[in-house]
Amino acid sequence: HDESLRSHRQNLLPAGPADIAFVRHRYEAGIAAADAEVGRLRELLRSRGLEDRTVLAVTSDHGEGFDPGRGRLHHGGRLHDDLLHVPFVVAWPGRVEAGRVDSPAQSVDIPSTLLMLAGRPAPPSARGRPLLAAGEASPGDGRLRYRPASEGDEMALAEESVWEVLPGGRRIMSSTHQVAGYFRGAKLIHAGSEDQLFDLERDPLE
Repeated sequence: HDESLRSHRQNLLPAGPADIAFVRHRYEAGIAAADAEVGRLRELLRSRGLEDRTVLAVTSDHGEGFDPGRGRLHHGGRLHDDLLHVPFVVAWPGRVEAGRVDSPAQSVDIPSTLLMLAGRPAPPSARGRPLLAAGEASPGDGRLRYRPASEGDEMALAEESVWEVLPGGRRIMSSTHQVAGYFRGAKLIHAGSEDQLFDLERDPLE
């Protein structure tokens, strides 16, 4: 499997604009199909009277690369924003207000967010923060309403490393451990002996 992925990436590196557009459109078609399935799930919840009692959360573990000019293809081995900037959408009719979180967010924030909506405290070991804040109680039923948290940490971290599981269960790291940090519009990527510093406002494509 790993060998076929490497071959796929090598074949795409010399790809022209039409080839990349074809691959990108296939990827977007996959996103559209997933979106349609989420719509079917929402309709099922609505038809069974469960929509107002169900928190629906949708996210992704990574984005995708479509830039052979920068050698950025596939979805692993690096920490640029085309791979890290993924959606996290929460829907709970009548309880979660429409809006967006503008401060940096991390995947570790998702459990804390969902636990808060479930009325449960996050465990002491939790590393994330809720991305929603409790607002006023609804006048109709007295239930709390939630809104996107307008303030949050100015810093966020991401990391990537690949582990290979050997016979017998022992694990070894099979790629360079990489860390990316965001702070006030700047981003630093540390990968092995290489560091890359970006001003994301001036250079959003890194």
